[in-house]
Amino acid sequence: APSSEKKPKITPQLPGPNVSSMDLDSRYSKKVNKEEKKLHKEKEELVEATKETPR
Repeated sequence: APSSEKKPKITPQLPGPNVSSMDLDSRYSKKVNKEEKKLHKEKEELVEATKETPR
């Protein structure tokens, strides 16, 4: 079904309660870290830009 493709793939059968969740968590956090770094860099650039323009 096309709707299931948008959701992250989670296997229904879990080998261990924390094995798969930790695996998913680490993959997710890596993705989030990348996004946060990107956002942080953009924020820093904005701050630099506002510093440069005196008000």
